[in-house]
Amino acid sequence: MRSNFFTTLGQIALVGIAGAQAETIILKPADAYVGDDLAIVWIPGVQAAAADYSNIAKAVQSEGANNNQRIFVAIPEVDFQVPDLTLETPE
Repeated sequence: MRSNFFTTLGQIALVGIAGAQAETIILKPADAYVGDDLAIVWIPGVQAAAADYSNIAKAVQSEGANNNQRIFVAIPEVDFQVPDLTLETPE
């Protein structure tokens, strides 16, 4: 059942995310962790790489383990196409 859960998590992370690139970080809980299975799909902010969230995601997994939770985390690399919102002062 857990392998199906992990596969589903990966599919959720990739389906329906506009502009998603090929790289998605998937963090499985350590085998020693026991408890309820939970999933987080962590969407990075604008101009932030997925890897920037790895350390905090691992800390969340560790805290979850302390509370009998096995937390799977998916962090897709998303290329947000946002306009430059720099305001120019009229002369």
